[in-house]
Amino acid sequence: HANPVLLETPLQLLYWAVLVYPLSADVHTELSARLGLRHDTARLMASMLLLRESLPLLARQDARPSELVAVLDEIEPAALTLAPVVCDDPQVLSAIACYQTVWQHIEAELNGDDLHRMGIPRGPFYRDILAALRTARLDGIATTREGEEHIVQTMIQDL
Repeated sequence: HANPVLLETPLQLLYWAVLVYPLSADVHTELSARLGLRHDTARLMASMLLLRESLPLLARQDARPSELVAVLDEIEPAALTLAPVVCDDPQVLSAIACYQTVWQHIEAELNGDDLHRMGIPRGPFYRDILAALRTARLDGIATTREGEEHIVQTMIQDL
C-alpha cells in the first residue's frame, strides 16, 4: 500500500530532496542558480528548506492547529511525505500526520455566496473573512455555521 505522493514524484527528485534537506538557504539558492534546476525541483527544494526551518514551530506542543496549518499549507506534499526520512521528532511527525489526515481538509462552512447573502459587498475582504473562519474552525473557536456567522458579524462591526 504505497503512498500516492511517492508514486507520483520521480524517484530522483525524492533523492535530491533528501540530499539537499540539511543545506542552508544560501546553498539552496546557489544550487538552483548554478544547476538551472527545473521549477518543480526548485519548488521541492524550497519546501524542504521551509520544512527544516519550521521544525521549532512544528515541535511545539502548545502550537495552535491554525499556526501549524499556515506553515504546512506552504509545503509541497512530497516534502511532507519525506518528513519521516529526514526528521525523527515524534511531535513534528504527529503534527504533519494531523495535517495530512485532518487539518488540510478543514474549510469554513460559509462561502462567498453566504457572505454576499449576509449583505457584505463582494471584494478582496472575502478572502480575509474566509481565512479567519478557517482559522476559527481549525482552532475549535467556531464549530457550527452559526458560530461562523457570529464571527463574520463581529468582523463587520469592527470595520
